[in-house]
Amino acid sequence: MTEFVLGSVLESVRPRCIAILAVSVLLGGCAGAARIPEDSFYRLEIAAPAIRLPAPALTGVLVVQSGTAAPVYRDRALLYSEPETPARLQRYHYQYWIDTPPQLVQRSLADYLRAAGVATDVVLPEEGIDARYRLRVDIERFEHRRGRAGGEVAVGLRLTLAERASGTLLAQEFLQGDAAVQGNDFSAVAAAYRQALTDLYGRILTRVRALDSTGR
Repeated sequence: MTEFVLGSVLESVRPRCIAILAVSVLLGGCAGAARIPEDSFYRLEIAAPAIRLPAPALTGVLVVQSGTAAPVYRDRALLYSEPETPARLQRYHYQYWIDTPPQLVQRSLADYLRAAGVATDVVLPEEGIDARYRLRVDIERFEHRRGRAGGEVAVGLRLTLAERASGTLLAQEFLQGDAAVQGNDFSAVAAAYRQALTDLYGRILTRVRALDSTGR
């Protein structure tokens, strides 16, 4: 009698145990499938110019200022556009710069021009140094154009160089730089940005060197 009762109890419990086990396995599988990707962050380090000018092109201190940029370019997320809709920008998920593009460009350009010896010294506004010249950099384009292979990155900068005391405008122009993405991952995209900016900074250096700094 005791064995019969025990057997009946086991038979009634068994289906519920199997059901609970099945639900546990199902939930465990869902949890594994719903793993969220980790965020990735990219630096924008630009190599110093190959040569240093024998003498400064600008006699005095130059301050590099971050200018205007559309709100989407002040976000740290990497941006892209599709070939079919080039006017539409979208954000990559989980892929970020370590700082906003305006800050990255401002600091890397200041470092580049300082290493080139383009002025007596090159500083940032937060250093609080009285500068004779001001170079403002506006970002008008900063995106990855997806396409065949890895696509390309496009960077557009508008530069304004002026003498601070007099307000004399020394140079103002828009520069566009593109670089092909040599790979199919985001590290290759970041490398293409570095290449595009290196080329642009070289052109900026050439432009400043061409200025007649006599009497300045």
